[in-house]
Amino acid sequence: MDEKKYYLWLLLTLGVGSRAAVRLVRATGSAKAVWEDPSDELMKTAAIKPAVMDKLRCERDLNEAEEIISWCADRGVGLLTPDMDEYPRSLLCIMDFPMVLFYKGTIPDFNSRFCCGVVGTRKMTEYGKKTAYDMGWGLANGGAVVVSGLALGIDGMAMAGAQSAGGITVGVLGCGIDVVYPKEHKELFARTLEKGAIITEYPPGTPPKGEHFPVRNRIISGLSQAAVIVEADERSGALITARHAIHQGRTVYAVPGNVDEINAAGCNRLISDGAEVATCANDILMKFEFLYPHSVRLAKKSPGIAKVAAAVARVVSSADPKSRYQGDGVYGGRKKKSTKNAAPKPVEIPEEVKKKVTEKTEKLRCVHIDMLGDTERAIYDMMVPDTPMLPDEIGGDKYSISEVLTAMTLLEIAGAVEAGAGGYYIRCSEDDDLLESGTDK
Repeated sequence: MDEKKYYLWLLLTLGVGSRAAVRLVRATGSAKAVWEDPSDELMKTAAIKPAVMDKLRCERDLNEAEEIISWCADRGVGLLTPDMDEYPRSLLCIMDFPMVLFYKGTIPDFNSRFCCGVVGTRKMTEYGKKTAYDMGWGLANGGAVVVSGLALGIDGMAMAGAQSAGGITVGVLGCGIDVVYPKEHKELFARTLEKGAIITEYPPGTPPKGEHFPVRNRIISGLSQAAVIVEADERSGALITARHAIHQGRTVYAVPGNVDEINAAGCNRLISDGAEVATCANDILMKFEFLYPHSVRLAKKSPGIAKVAAAVARVVSSADPKSRYQGDGVYGGRKKKSTKNAAPKPVEIPEEVKKKVTEKTEKLRCVHIDMLGDTERAIYDMMVPDTPMLPDEIGGDKYSISEVLTAMTLLEIAGAVEAGAGGYYIRCSEDDDLLESGTDK
């Protein structure tokens, strides 16, 4: 408990995904050493800003950390910290590795097993459902640990496929370990714990928020030696996992799709940018079989019972008519309750109004920057117009890679930035006057 409480203290004080926390631990060798000596000398050695050190000097109460440890012990929740042998070494290689991992179930040996992340859109098609199931089943049958986000759609379907093959699955949450999200996947949670584990870096009680999931995705790719995107549109949150994987040096695979399908656009774009093509699990397994000769082998043919597996595991897609989820963007939201007999009345819009709206829509590709959060505005201001920049260049020492990628997602949805090949982002210039002023010119 002694060392764990100091890592928890760092997590609670500096937040999830803090690069400053990582630099401090690497400079001193442990979180306890940081707590014992938050000196100016340490600040210089770890290249930490004075404001961060002031925060560490002010937040000296360890009670909350000790209470969380006791809460976890009472409920059978395990904790992994970077000083433990069980902590995945693959995560220690990333610049913003988690200070603490909360988990339920049985942690697989990440240090000796081949792990593959499988992610995709929440709004999966029938093609995506079958492909995700076959991919998950094949990977598990071939000896891989399947890592995903337990999310609606492709994530859940891939995990259901792996579980039906008797494989080990690991679900990574964007909320507290005591929060089942989405609730429709309660059965999938239970099935995951039978042989695998559910993990998160968010403290107990943390609710699922949109900004948590892009940060969570770096753990999915970080735990994996390869990541495969099964089905994704151009704004899917699965592409964030692909970007994390690229920055972490993982192999990225994408399943090609029909060029006319919106849900295939993201995968096809990844392939054009250099991702490996994966049409089945063996396309991945054959590349890693020689690295893990004692556990990885080519898979047998999938039984192809995706619909049955989805029903058994109760996997939900936001594209299903009965789903309570809807919405564009990265993670969408819940549907509003319908009102009986409330058919919308047709409204006649004058042609001159239509023309003005069309002209304005074409001009304003993005929302006002002041509608976004302070972090997104600040990161946007740090970008040089019309200049391709990597996330590392954009954030500098002020923002972690996770914070930058989260901001890029929101800014890209807003139309304020564009994602280019090779993980670069470009700040849009044609609307800069609008974005900076927040007024319609």
